[in-house]
Amino acid sequence: MTTTRKQLNILDRSIPARALIFSLVIPSFIEELGQILTMYVDTAMVGRLGVNASAAIAVNHPILMLTNGFNFGLAIGFSVMIARFIGEEHPEDAREVMRNAMFHILWFGGLLTTLYIFVIAPNFARWMNADPTIWEDAGAYIFHLGTTRLFLAMLSINSNLLRGMGDTRRPMFCNILHNVVNVVFNYLLIYPTRTITLLGMQMTMIGAGKGVAGAAMGTSLANICSASLSMYFVLRKDNLVTFDRSRIVGINGPLLRRTYRLGIPIALERLVLSSGQLATTRMLAGLGNTVVAAHSYANTAESVCYMPINGFGVAATTIVAQWLGAGDPDKAEELGNKCVKYACLVMAVCAVLMFIFAPQLVGVFTTDQQAISMASQALRVQAFAELFVAIANTVSGILRGAGDTKFSSFLSMVGMWGVRVPLAYILIHFFGFSLLGVWLPMALDWTMRCLLMTIRYRRGKWKNVWKPA
Repeated sequence: MTTTRKQLNILDRSIPARALIFSLVIPSFIEELGQILTMYVDTAMVGRLGVNASAAIAVNHPILMLTNGFNFGLAIGFSVMIARFIGEEHPEDAREVMRNAMFHILWFGGLLTTLYIFVIAPNFARWMNADPTIWEDAGAYIFHLGTTRLFLAMLSINSNLLRGMGDTRRPMFCNILHNVVNVVFNYLLIYPTRTITLLGMQMTMIGAGKGVAGAAMGTSLANICSASLSMYFVLRKDNLVTFDRSRIVGINGPLLRRTYRLGIPIALERLVLSSGQLATTRMLAGLGNTVVAAHSYANTAESVCYMPINGFGVAATTIVAQWLGAGDPDKAEELGNKCVKYACLVMAVCAVLMFIFAPQLVGVFTTDQQAISMASQALRVQAFAELFVAIANTVSGILRGAGDTKFSSFLSMVGMWGVRVPLAYILIHFFGFSLLGVWLPMALDWTMRCLLMTIRYRRGKWKNVWKPA
């Protein structure tokens, strides 16, 4: 197995730690930035249609996070496996991981598509106790997104396979394409044909006038395009790990079970988080569409802080997996510590900016002053917990790379259902809190999770978690 110019040799000791980490983080940061900009554009575009339109999308957010998060967890399992086999210099095992990943895309993506179209779309807004005035738009939105769940699974799995090889550039390109296609088609599909002013000249801009459904159609088209590009990248012959073209899809029972043993705890962690978010969103739904929309605005604005931090988590996972596979746990820990350090420095700056400019961040989405006020208060509360978020996310990435995935899953379950949901219920139903009734428990949960995750990391047992087949 030899290194290519396209993919970074993570095991090259001559590369300085900072250069190694940021060569992985920066493409991930650009990818995250593109995702956040798309979320901003989507939310702002739909926000022009009114608070009800924003609420129709926001009420679906928990189920999207739940299914996307579950698939992300399984994708991380494939990423860790391929990175570990690269470190161990077992190229055929790494190829077998890729074959099984293709099988996973087919069965899991097909299952999600079926569930979205026939079960979730017709019922979810009603299950969430949403205002009946938004049921039709909410159902149309989730139906159109559901038609391309297989492509979204393909994009997630392929991107994580590439990251496991040390390639964060190509997933970045896939995301950039996704963002461009999404924004262009949203602009064409959401609004009707209208007259616009450009450089002082009036011109007719064609549009389909599909409203909320148009936003979902634009995203679905973006899913198809970016997933197709990711498949092209995975099939290229200049990858660190290449396919045998005669056997692209394969089923290796023992290896697939190993991969799922790594990925399922992460998937369950996302499932627990998303189910808790579903429960808290349902609580907020009873307080009116403005509160639900403000919650969505705050979530989207806060994601600005997550842009670089997720990149450090991805870098930590790949670096630790490959160095542990190469038999050097001390180097893995050294680089892991530096990932945490850099993540904290970047997050400190982001948190300060979020606190200061909270109203401006939210004001991009809406002119409703009540929604802006509520969302800004939520952001300023969360700003004090963002440093804990950075540490917890990056340490979680280190533990994932080591194959220690069960602890963070358990911790998420305790934090969500032992802290966030019950405390939110108490604050909303017994003390009359509105949006802050959800965001105060969230900040407390992240603080607790950071402390316990750090203790787990410092004990060092994660270095010996991996068990050979």
